[in-house]
Amino acid sequence: MEEQQQYIVSARKYRPDSFDTMIGQEALTSTLKAAILSNKTAHAYLFCGPRGVGKTSTARVFAKTINCLNRSADGEACNECESCRAFNEQRSLNIYELDAASNNTVDDIRKLIEQVQVPPQIGTKKVYIIDEVHMLSQAAFNAFLKTLEEPPEYVIFILATTEKHKILPTILSRCQIYDFKRISVGEIVKHLSHVAEEEHIKADQEALGIIAEKADGGMRDALSLFDRIANFGGGEISYEAVVKGLNILDYEYCFQFVEQFISGDFRGVLVTLDELLGKGFDAAMIVNGMASFLRNLMMAKAPETLHLVEKPQSVVQRFANVASQCPSSFLFKAIANCVNCDKDYKAASDKRLLVELTFMSISALYSKELRGDNAQKTPQSNNSTVQQPRQSGATTQTNTAKQQQPTQPQVSAANQQRPIQSAAQTIASRPITQATAPKQTIQQRPISPASGARTRLSVHLGDRKAAALQEQSTVQEIKDHKDINEEDLQRAWYGFKDEVLTEQVHLKHTMEECLPHLKGNDRFEVQIFNDAQEAELKDIQDKLLEYLRTKLSNGRLVMEIGHAVLKPEEMPLSDTEQIKSWRKENKAVDKLFSSLGLQPS
Repeated sequence: MEEQQQYIVSARKYRPDSFDTMIGQEALTSTLKAAILSNKTAHAYLFCGPRGVGKTSTARVFAKTINCLNRSADGEACNECESCRAFNEQRSLNIYELDAASNNTVDDIRKLIEQVQVPPQIGTKKVYIIDEVHMLSQAAFNAFLKTLEEPPEYVIFILATTEKHKILPTILSRCQIYDFKRISVGEIVKHLSHVAEEEHIKADQEALGIIAEKADGGMRDALSLFDRIANFGGGEISYEAVVKGLNILDYEYCFQFVEQFISGDFRGVLVTLDELLGKGFDAAMIVNGMASFLRNLMMAKAPETLHLVEKPQSVVQRFANVASQCPSSFLFKAIANCVNCDKDYKAASDKRLLVELTFMSISALYSKELRGDNAQKTPQSNNSTVQQPRQSGATTQTNTAKQQQPTQPQVSAANQQRPIQSAAQTIASRPITQATAPKQTIQQRPISPASGARTRLSVHLGDRKAAALQEQSTVQEIKDHKDINEEDLQRAWYGFKDEVLTEQVHLKHTMEECLPHLKGNDRFEVQIFNDAQEAELKDIQDKLLEYLRTKLSNGRLVMEIGHAVLKPEEMPLSDTEQIKSWRKENKAVDKLFSSLGLQPS
């Protein structure tokens, strides 16, 4: 019976064994090959970057290549000489790997230093690869410093870490530092397609794109997910298998959400959200997934940012098509809503309600019902009969006593500007308020041959009086502005800062620093210190003036922005000027500087 071949995971089976097979690090590998070809290798290297991007693999390839006895003209190892075969069979005595996560003590470093003293038996260099070097203890780092700075000429140290900030500066200064970048989605998809072809696995490009996104720039993670989905799908990797196997929010749901948002269908949004929650998706994951999706739509709106959508080309084109239907302002506000929801999610007692409210807020950008645009308006009569308001001390009667008089609404600005029409049209089509009602009620009587002319004349006179009183009330409204003082103005200014600018910390600071000063009953000035403050105030100028006019009962209030002129003594000092000022004011400070020989730079 034929022995079954041992299974090797793809991350190990397809591990790079040459510089040319390294993916996504072309600039870095070209530099290392050039150093080998010119025989200008350093004695210590530090490879740093995210997990799974090829740091340890590059170190191994570099160690094998530098000891190769028959290197090719382009700086690659031959894989045929004794040194290369020993490395490939994992029996090379010139290459040592140390896992600093489990060998991080001073004794471990001392053993390594003792091995350094033995020269190589085959090849020209002994290479020591120390993985996860940031895990070394402080004492181990200190014991390693001298050897790392001045090793024997045949020794090369390659340190690898995912957390460069944890390495001591004294170690960093002794190494050539190479920063590995995340591998792009396109490069990962291309490599996964090659692996699928080698393994005879049918794989959709869109499915591989989702795996590449989930890997977050790490090839090792991508290959692990590839194996997992291949097993889950029975040797086939489809879009549906990836979405189900990795529990990922399906693109189709996101596209459906956007379609419902821009159509104002907030009820459909809630139904779709309930469907996702019913499938076991976490509410926070839905919000984050939607925020990422909306961000990609924003990037897809313009050709210059389209490359920032890291997805397969077919999916990118679909994003571009949908993005063309979404205004940038809508996408910006929708993303901001999702980000704010994510920020408040942990503190929310009813997390589902918070997510539902967030999605309804996005729907409200297009939903007239949620915005209140369909609020019931005052009914307007199509009958030309003059409706009579009830006045104090007088009771009016009409021939059509069955008709009930409607509630008297306030006259809108549009009605105030409407040109004068016939008497019946003007009074019937515009609700009559106390401001526009004539002083004497126009009573409707049966028109007899004798009184017909008098009645028509009364109606025309009443219309003229109504128009005159309307104009008079408008003029009176403009004149009746309340006088204000600077204290009231600044109190309202602070009220806007505290009530409206709840989370805009920088803008609140600007309003505290730039207080308004009254220049007249209807005009005030705000003096700013830089262009940024001017831009901030101009952005909120309309909203701010509306607030101040309402609070101060002054509809003609105007804001002016001026630039403050600082006196010489108010100008900020540089460090050198500050030191000179201290020395001039304090003899002890001047004496200290002179005795130490210090000079301000």
